Amino acid sequence: MSDLTRFIEYARAFEFAQASDDFSLIEPFFAPGARHDVEGVAPFVGAAAGRDAVVAGLRASVHEIDRRFDTRIPEVLEGPELRDDGVWMRFGLRLCRAGLPDVFIEGEHTTVYDDAGQIVRIDERMLGGTDIRARDFLSENDAALRPAGSPPLAPAGERLPTLRDAFQRTLVRFYGVAKSHQDIDAVLAVCHPCFTIDTAPFGIETRDRDDTAGALGFFFSVFPDYRALGTGIASGADGAAWWGRIVLTFGGELLGHAPTGRSAELDAVSVFEFRDGLIAREHFQFDLGTLCDQIGLPVSELSEALRSLRAQAA
Repeated sequence: MSDLTRFIEYARAFEFAQASDDFSLIEPFFAPGARHDVEGVAPFVGAAAGRDAVVAGLRASVHEIDRRFDTRIPEVLEGPELRDDGVWMRFGLRLCRAGLPDVFIEGEHTTVYDDAGQIVRIDERMLGGTDIRARDFLSENDAALRPAGSPPLAPAGERLPTLRDAFQRTLVRFYGVAKSHQDIDAVLAVCHPCFTIDTAPFGIETRDRDDTAGALGFFFSVFPDYRALGTGIASGADGAAWWGRIVLTFGGELLGHAPTGRSAELDAVSVFEFRDGLIAREHFQFDLGTLCDQIGLPVSELSEALRSLRAQAA
């Protein structure tokens, strides 16, 4: 399992832990000697050493800050990104209380793993003075906020679409990063058991999660450096859409055609459907003619090979 997969699984487990107040869910992710250091102003600052202290500190932070509000809306704004010093991300956290303006906190977060795949360090830093503004808000509105340690509330009303959209955008970012690292396990970590990909230019749609894993393996063997460079993400009740550019090199055999070693960069769009808090389907669209022209493969020859493949599958 890759560090990227581990990070995605930890991030999902943390959200379950804070929603249920059962922080034992995240204990297995930490090494016994783990550390968690947060750079900011109180109460957005802290240091903990040892698994038990780290988990207790995370729970205390949720109780002292998040629980004072009606709704918390987290979102990964950038990343996760594999760096030399760990898995980095930039995050946002919107805290909402009826009758008060929303509070928005932004920060960056780096998670470091040991050889056994457990977290040995988390380093966080608040950004843009958002911790200072949030501290002042907490002080000025203390009497209007819920008591620290209040039980979690289920999101309701007008906050539900905002939470849904932030959550869907986060899943799409996780998914895109995983595909850009050709990390099939990390891709599937955010996907439903029924997950399928409809690659419209190829006229091929996978049947289920296992079939999708095989198709992704084949795709990455043909284009081993595939990367998605996002321009935007939109989310709504019917799903989410990503648009940007894809960059890839024809580096492996494709349906009997030898690789040319040529690279392509072209516009692409993906539309996502969700089920049970996971991605259930990706509709992946790009221009086949542009791809073939750039990688040096006649589109008529690839189209014929794809027709034969679809006939065999049928």
